[in-house]
Amino acid sequence: SEAAGCSVIKGGQLKYRCPNCDQLYTRFNYGFALKVSVADFSGCRKLTLFNQHAEKFIGKSPDEMIKMRKDVSGWDHELYLNKNLFKTFLFKVRSKLNHVIEGGKFDHTVESFTEVHIKPVCLGLIMEITNLEKD
Repeated sequence: SEAAGCSVIKGGQLKYRCPNCDQLYTRFNYGFALKVSVADFSGCRKLTLFNQHAEKFIGKSPDEMIKMRKDVSGWDHELYLNKNLFKTFLFKVRSKLNHVIEGGKFDHTVESFTEVHIKPVCLGLIMEITNLEKD
């Protein structure tokens, strides 16, 4: 059986175990848990992008990334992952207090995101201001 939606660890020869449900599986699909740092005028936050959001952000599936790593000798994954450095994105984030850690700690998970192209946004704002000045 396949471990759909479970996080698995090696549980024996050709077996994978989900520590949450304690079931053994013979197959699994790779997934993403991509940690990113985002910043704006108020500061910096570390966010986690899981599976579909990470795939959209990177532009490749986990299987494609693993295949690229195996196919290209000396492939530097950081060069590929850095393509989104210093771009502007709008993130919708869920923050949850983690009580397991002493004193509590917030975990920030991305719910959705879109790339923001600054030039059209600025031109739109300038047009709105110009129209307001005419009235």
